[in-house]
Amino acid sequence: MPNIHPEVIKFQNELATPLYAYVYSAEPAVKQTRVYIAGKVTGLPHDEVVEKFAAAEKVLTDAGFDVVNPVSATTHLPEGTDWQKYMRITMCLMLTCDVVVMLPDYLTSKGALAELRTAEALGMQIDFYPEFNMVPDYKHFNTPAHDTSN
Repeated sequence: MPNIHPEVIKFQNELATPLYAYVYSAEPAVKQTRVYIAGKVTGLPHDEVVEKFAAAEKVLTDAGFDVVNPVSATTHLPEGTDWQKYMRITMCLMLTCDVVVMLPDYLTSKGALAELRTAEALGMQIDFYPEFNMVPDYKHFNTPAHDTSN
């Protein structure tokens, strides 16, 4: 197994899918764009969170993307896992992706805004659900981190 940071090793046993499965998965013959979904989780009913992330995942998967849904990827974390630990884990997942898709409620989420700022700082492509630029027939959005107008 490749060298993995000790914090990642510590958290990988708590994930439904270990992080190395995302980071070190074999490259497919045709590389799919890997997309991470970011949105509000804290303070919302669990069923509502699962439903909205699953709906976005279905749209993106149907459009041919390899989707990382942080809600389904962390279902095996112990109940009561603190916010900081959850964010460290999901940030690791996000960093394995090519694009971050922001759900409509991201502006009211401390975690989603942290993910947005991180993605911007790293120059990752950012898109907004449901107005995708990645999915045919959706209008184009640019962010300061990924301005394609130049």
